[in-house]
Amino acid sequence: HNLANSLLVEYDNAFDAWLLREESDGTPGAGLIYNIDAMLQATRLDYSAPGSWNDGDMLQVCNYGDGHTPGHGMSLNEYRVMYTVWSILASPLILGTDLQRLARGEHPECLALLLNADIVAVNQDPAALPARLVAQLPPFDSANATTVGIIAQVLARPLSRGRLAVLLLNRSGQPARLSVSWAQLGLSAADKVGVYDVVAQRDAGSATGAYTADVPSHDVSFVVLRPADSGHSLHGHGDLLRSV
Repeated sequence: HNLANSLLVEYDNAFDAWLLREESDGTPGAGLIYNIDAMLQATRLDYSAPGSWNDGDMLQVCNYGDGHTPGHGMSLNEYRVMYTVWSILASPLILGTDLQRLARGEHPECLALLLNADIVAVNQDPAALPARLVAQLPPFDSANATTVGIIAQVLARPLSRGRLAVLLLNRSGQPARLSVSWAQLGLSAADKVGVYDVVAQRDAGSATGAYTADVPSHDVSFVVLRPADSGHSLHGHGDLLRSV
């Protein structure tokens, strides 16, 4: 765990761009999707524990290309990807934006994203359990599973009180219907759970067998699944704690 406490996990700096440059001829790729894959591939997610966290570098959220790092800026959807992925991966949430600009009323929709207490609560959950990459398209062992070739990922993280955070990430250029099954999450097929939409900050009904959402391009569906029975846990059968 000491390694995670001291390791900045990235292939290159966290720039203000979804894709700044592709990897070629030994030159590392740069941009948000490369930083996400560094967190998933260049360390072990289960290094994260109290006092030792995998650090995905500072957040570029709300800079819109006006910060001091390279990049032409990102859309609100893409900033939401960065903020929520850092949240579920328990990466330190270190802002790299000019708060004075936001205080003057610039980008109010992005300030509202930063002030979403439920996103912060997942990141700061007292159980301090690690996340897991549950699924990916193309699959992990596919030759097409390069950073620019990956079109979707599913992340999950066990939370306190038997809850489970789940994030569906659409990395493609088109809207997509994404789904994760209870089997993939290590849950029983008959488990009925309450669904809380973390981004919208409201209850979103219940689900049995799978969670499915229509996700815009370069965006996420981020939910917390809650056991119907308060004495039940959605932490699966132990394999949820194993990173891939």
